[in-house]
Amino acid sequence: MGTVRDDDLLEMEIEAYKEVACEELKRIRDEALNKFDLLSIDIIHRMGRLSVGDNIVIIVCCAPHRTAAFRGCEYIIEEIKKRAPIWKKEIRKDGGRWI
Repeated sequence: MGTVRDDDLLEMEIEAYKEVACEELKRIRDEALNKFDLLSIDIIHRMGRLSVGDNIVIIVCCAPHRTAAFRGCEYIIEEIKKRAPIWKKEIRKDGGRWI
């Protein structure tokens, strides 16, 4: 689970190229299902304005063994960061910046 951290942020704004992002999340899910012998995966990634402490992304992996589930979750979050067209804007007292 990823949350908006209290790094001197007021809030965070998340945008995506939704159609492409959804397809990429499906590809990442399918890769992880095969690579880590997972039984099921759910990925929820929020959009819009979020406050400090709000959940951004939740990844749930079901596997016969927890090691596979943990590795699958790690793989998924790293691939989302690399490949999914999802952008975050950190909003601070002195303004905002896209990261």
